[in-house]
Amino acid sequence: MKASPKQLIFLVVFTFLGGYILYSLYSSQSALYAEEMLLKGLDPSEHTLLKKLVDDFRSINPIWLIIVLGVYTLSNMFRAWRWKQALEPMGYQVSTANSYFTLMLGYFANLGFPRIGEAARPASLAKYENIEFEKVFGTVVTERVVDVIGLLTVIMFSLLFEYEALIRLFSGSDFLSANLGVISDNPILVICILVLIPIIGYFIITRPFIKNSKIYAKIVEMIKGFWQGIISIKGLKNPWLYVGYSLGIWICYYLMTYLCFFAYGPTSHLGPGEGLLTFLFGTLGMVFPSQGGMGSYHFAVGEALQLYDISSTDAFSFANIIFFSIQILCNVFFGILALIVLPIINKGNTRNVQT
Repeated sequence: MKASPKQLIFLVVFTFLGGYILYSLYSSQSALYAEEMLLKGLDPSEHTLLKKLVDDFRSINPIWLIIVLGVYTLSNMFRAWRWKQALEPMGYQVSTANSYFTLMLGYFANLGFPRIGEAARPASLAKYENIEFEKVFGTVVTERVVDVIGLLTVIMFSLLFEYEALIRLFSGSDFLSANLGVISDNPILVICILVLIPIIGYFIITRPFIKNSKIYAKIVEMIKGFWQGIISIKGLKNPWLYVGYSLGIWICYYLMTYLCFFAYGPTSHLGPGEGLLTFLFGTLGMVFPSQGGMGSYHFAVGEALQLYDISSTDAFSFANIIFFSIQILCNVFFGILALIVLPIINKGNTRNVQT
């Protein structure tokens, strides 16, 4: 797939930004770690952050890390099964192997060019399964709609169970801290705010100059597409199985973060609630269109862990453990494996060919 000049500019800009964020984080954490070593009476030139990162990777409990990687593989199997199911109403029987390996090929492509995997994986599956690209791509759009619902659900549970930690996040601002405290102590005020926001929003968006704007039209079109993606699930033979696969994916994503706590000493005491908020922050960090969330993921996870009194350097190490174990090691390995396996298992394949 050839990249357009706009896509190349996009690649360069966000690669630079992601790299810059990661470099800035490393530089600031390195300075903090040097100060910490001085306070302990140690030589910063001999006890560098890079040496700490290497030592932290060596200290990982391999059993827990293997379990995390197993959960990651299971999440991708759920996604492959869900994708396979989404194509059945159109009369296509897709092999699980093709569904899984083209998915991994998409993840691998994202490491080189952010978001290109969204087109690469349906294009690959369409090629190997002899299906029109547009039909396969439509199922990916529906997946993204369901994933947005999953993310919103995680945000809701985080607000419900880790409300105090989120309050601490804003405690640096006296204004926010004071007002959030007043709101949290007054449930009637919370209800009034929740009721008033939709009412005020309705009166704002129904103003003629807003309704006639291009931005409004695009938002309406996006909402319609979102809704069409949701109702398309009803056409499946077993929609509840699709929902079950979706739940399985997000539960696995959460467990990957939570179980990884036990693989690293400084985070091994953290509980499920801390895992939920760290997972949410990490997911939001992955939204940034850099290679695999490079830089933005490290920043977001670090901010979450520091809410639970994990030092910034330990938080940086934890973020790197997940990032390099899953985003780099796993996705590169399975991506290369997909490039080797897919042509072999599909040699002479005539599945879904129209006769």
